[in-house]
Amino acid sequence: MKRIRRIFLAIFFVFTFCAAANAQEKIFDFDVEMRVQKDGSAIVLERISLNSDNIKIRRGIYRDLPNAAQVPIRFISLTMDGAPCDSFLERKNSMLRINFGGDNFISKGRHVYELTYKVERLVGSFDDYDEVYWNVTGNGWDFTIERASFRILLPKEAVIKSDLTSLYTGKKGAKGKDAIASEDNFFKTTKPLYPGEGFTVAVAFTKGAAQSYVHKEEHIAAVDPAFVLFYASLIFAVLLFYYVYTWFKVGKDPVDTIVTEFVPPKDISPAFMRCIWKRTEDKKMFAASLVSLAMKGKIEISEEKSFLSKNAVLHLKDKNTDGLPKEEKTILTSFFNGKKSFALTNANWSALNSCINSINNYFKREKKKYLIANAKYIAPPIIALILMQAAFIGNLAPAIFLNFQFCIFIVVISNIPAPKLLKPLLFFAVLAFYFIFFYSILKEAPAQYIVAEVLFAAAALGLVIYASIIDNLTHEGRALLIKIKGFYRYMTVAEERRVAMSNPVDAERIFADYLPYAFAFGMENKWMSDFEKILPDAAMNRYLNTLGGRNALQRGLILSSIANAAPKNRGSGAGGGGFSGGGFGGGGGGGR
Repeated sequence: MKRIRRIFLAIFFVFTFCAAANAQEKIFDFDVEMRVQKDGSAIVLERISLNSDNIKIRRGIYRDLPNAAQVPIRFISLTMDGAPCDSFLERKNSMLRINFGGDNFISKGRHVYELTYKVERLVGSFDDYDEVYWNVTGNGWDFTIERASFRILLPKEAVIKSDLTSLYTGKKGAKGKDAIASEDNFFKTTKPLYPGEGFTVAVAFTKGAAQSYVHKEEHIAAVDPAFVLFYASLIFAVLLFYYVYTWFKVGKDPVDTIVTEFVPPKDISPAFMRCIWKRTEDKKMFAASLVSLAMKGKIEISEEKSFLSKNAVLHLKDKNTDGLPKEEKTILTSFFNGKKSFALTNANWSALNSCINSINNYFKREKKKYLIANAKYIAPPIIALILMQAAFIGNLAPAIFLNFQFCIFIVVISNIPAPKLLKPLLFFAVLAFYFIFFYSILKEAPAQYIVAEVLFAAAALGLVIYASIIDNLTHEGRALLIKIKGFYRYMTVAEERRVAMSNPVDAERIFADYLPYAFAFGMENKWMSDFEKILPDAAMNRYLNTLGGRNALQRGLILSSIANAAPKNRGSGAGGGGFSGGGFGGGGGGGR
C-alpha cells in the first residue's frame, strides 16, 4: 500500500512540475504594426517576444493565419533575435501555418521573432466609411499573452473615425473591452490574454483613402452565441421532457408482485428465457442452448487445445430431436448433418454464424407476442438531435461531423456484448478519446458553444439509454416475465432450502436440469459453488465433464470459442457589431 502511495505521489509531483514548467512558457509582448497601402492591401509586421523552457517551445513556434480566398496572405520574411530564421509553410484547408525554425532546438530563455507578411484586399467597403477589421493575435494560442498592441499606418488622406472604431478582447465571439486606444493610431490591451483569448480591432476611416472591397461571407454568417445556447437548451429541455413522459407512458414497467417459482416457466427453453429476460438476442443465449443439449445427453463438449487458443468441440451423442425446442433442433441438424463432431473455430464460422442468425431470427419472431417494440418513439429524438446540429452550421461546422461519429460510436458500444464493468469503461474511453478532438475545435469557441456541445452529447447519451428501456411487454409477456423473475428468485435465494429438503438423487437432477437456466441467467459459477456444498465431486463432475469440465465452464470456454471463431476485421485508416476573433487575420499558434 505504501509503495502504491509513493507511486501516486511521484506521478502527482511530476505533473505538478510539468504544469509549473509549462506555465513559464508565455508570450511577453505581441506587437503588430500594419501599413495599409493605397490598393487596399497591407504589410503586417508581428513582433512576438516570448520565453522558452523547451517544454512546448522547443524548435520554435508556429503561427496560424486564416488564408481566405478573398483576403489572401503572402509570407514575406521571418527573423529571430534579429537574424534570419528558418521557416516552412503548411496549408490546411483555409489556414496558412507558418512554422518558425528548423529541426534544431532553440536555446532556453527569451527570444524575439519578427514575422512579415502581406494581406491582399483587406480594406472593407461600407456606405459611409472604409474599415480594417483585424484579429490582431488570433484566438488559438496555447500560451498566455501578457501584452498585445496594434498600430495601424494609413494612407495620408485617411482620418480615423473614433466613434466607429471598436476594440474587443476575450474568447471568440466575446465582446470584452480590456483594451484602450491612444494617440498615433495605437491600440493596446490592459489585461493579459489567456489561452483561447484574443485581441481584435475594427478601425473605421474616411472613405476613398484606399481601395476598398465588399467582403462577402464565404460561410453562413455566425450566429449569436447567446442564441445558440438558447436554441440548444430549448431542444435539450424538450427532449428531456419527451424521454421522461414517453417512458412513463409506454416504457415503464409496473411494480410486479413476485412469487418464488420452483420450476422454470412451462415450455420455455433456457435460451428463449434469456431472450425475454434480456429483451434481446446475444451469444450467451446460443451458448445456453449448447449447455441444455449437453445436460440432456444429446451432445458432449470437449476442450481442444492449440498453440494459441483453446476451442470447444461438440460431439454428437444422440441425434434424436423429439421433444427438443426448435433452436436446439436447429443446432443438431445444422452441425451434425453427416458429422459426429463440430468445432467452434474460425474454419467453421460460416456454418456457426448461419446457425446463430437462424436462431436469432426465430426468437425475434417468437418474442413479438411477448414484447412491444416501441421503435416509433425513437424517431423524434433522432430528428431533434439533427436539428440541434443546425446551431453549429457556419460556426463550428467540424463539430457536426465529429458529433455524427460520436453518435455512431456510442450506439456501437452500447450494442457490444460485454461484462457490466467493461461497458462503462468503454464508454469512458470513447468520451476521453473524443474529448481531445472536441477540445481542439471548441478551445477558441465562446462558452455558450461549449455548453451547447455538452447538451448535445448528454442528449445523445440519453437517447442510447432511452432506446434500451422504451420497449415494453404485452399482457402475455408480463405474465411470463413475472414467472421468470419468480424462478430467478428461486435460483438465487431459495435454492439451499429446496435442496435441503431433497435426497441426493433429487439434488443431482436439480443441479443438472437447472444448470442451463443458471447459465442463461449468467450465474453458472454461483450455481456450481452452491452445489459443491451438498454434492460429492464425482456426482457434479459426471455432468460437468459433458461441458468440457468444471474449469472450462468457469473460464467461459463456449463463449470464448464463439468469439474467437468470428473473423477479425482490419480497421480502416481510414461600430460594436463585431466580437473577439471576428474580422480577418486571427488564427493562433503554439510551440513546436
